[in-house]
This record gives sequence, structure tokens and C-alpha cells, in this order.
Amino acid sequence: MKNQTSFIQKIVSSPALFVGIIIVIFGAIIYFSSSDLKSSSYQEDKNWGNAENVKGPENAPITMIEYGDYECPACRNSYSMVEEVMNEYQDQIKLIYRHYPLQFHKDAQGASIASECAGEQGKFWEMHEKLYTKEGGLKEKSLKTYAREVGVDKEKFNECFTGNGYLDKINKQKEQGEKDEINGTPTFFINGKRVVNSGNSKYLPTIQNFRDMINAELEK
Repeated sequence: MKNQTSFIQKIVSSPALFVGIIIVIFGAIIYFSSSDLKSSSYQEDKNWGNAENVKGPENAPITMIEYGDYECPACRNSYSMVEEVMNEYQDQIKLIYRHYPLQFHKDAQGASIASECAGEQGKFWEMHEKLYTKEGGLKEKSLKTYAREVGVDKEKFNECFTGNGYLDKINKQKEQGEKDEINGTPTFFINGKRVVNSGNSKYLPTIQNFRDMINAELEK
């Protein structure tokens, strides 16, 4: 008890020692608080796939995954083909769209964020269509115009877009693409199998390539 009293007296009589102890205490609080946040963030990161952008029946026997870049001309050219496949097989297929903005496409990442911000208000696929079919470009002004056209709340969209709130999700999808050995966009998978052009794998697959793979999966 005497030693404790003596220690307290030393703290009170020494401002430098007192300040040092306060700094250590606050440092510990900040460290453990940030550790909790990192742990929480890590858990959220592990579950990023739960927020995939999916169109079609949940239990469809065919799952088509597309890795795309909104600034990619080949992706734009493939959009109508993907829609044709979806319409042709309807309740037998679902589409999962994953972002893979290429580094040299300076507007692609912003477009991906815009699509997610629209998706936050239930308009992902409507925005997705605008981004692939409109000719107004992908600069911020155009993205906000598309957002208005699909009917999202302007203030909420702008706040989301400015805050880059979905950058982590986009990066996670791109990381998954790298694990899937994506080397260009668009890249498609049917039930986990890469779709390639039957004549030459360096070129985009044709709609018949999609049909052949889908029909083979349905016959299993």
C-alpha cells in the first residue's frame, strides 16, 4: 500500500511522467479500438461475395459469370449477346456480373462505382444497361445523367459516388478475377468453365459457343 502511495505521489509530482502515462493509456485505447475495427472490416471483406450482382433465378441450373469493364469496347459489343443468351434460356440461367476495371481505362472504375451506387437503390441492372449502351461517355457528368435517367435519388447517389463507398467491393472482385486468371475483358464462365471461341481462344466467344456450353451443362 505504501509503495502504491509513493508511486502515485511520484506521478503527481512529475508532470512529464504523468503525461507519459496518459499517452500510453490513450495509445492502448486507440490500438485496441483500431484492432477491433480491422477485425470487423476483415469479416465484412470475407463476405463481399454475398453482395454479388445477380440477375436470374437463384436456383437456376446454369450460372454465367462475366468479368467486365464498362470502358471496354469488346464488353460493350458483347452486351447484346449476353442479353440474348439470358432471354433465350430465361429461368434456366442466372448472370453474375463482376467488375474488372482495367488500369489503362481511366473512367472504368468510376463507372463501376456508379453502377454500385445505383444498385444501392435497387437499380444496378438499369444502370448497367446505360453504361454499356449509351454513347455519352463515362465522365462524372454523364454518370450522374444516367443515374437520373434510371430514377435513383440524386442526393443519395451523389453522396455514394463521391465517397467511393464500393471501391473495396470492386477491388475484391478484381482480386478474384486475378485468381481466376483473367487477362482481359470480357471473360465469361459457364458453371465454372471458361467460355472461349471454338475457333481461336484469342477472340471473343460467339453466341453459339455459349449455347454449346449451356446445352452440354443442361444435358448432364
